[in-house]
Amino acid sequence: MKDEKEAERQRRIAAIRTKREAKAERERYAKMEEKMHKKRVERLKRREKRNKMLKS
Repeated sequence: MKDEKEAERQRRIAAIRTKREAKAERERYAKMEEKMHKKRVERLKRREKRNKMLKS
């Protein structure tokens, strides 16, 4: 029972953390779009996504 509660708590914490990371990434790309062309930002997104996949 106690283990189940702790597991649920950790799952919630992980979900919140991933949401925060995604929000920060969206905001970062939005800020980049203000300064650069949209097409270049899209290329950077794809490149970073590939690098993330290779690392994990």
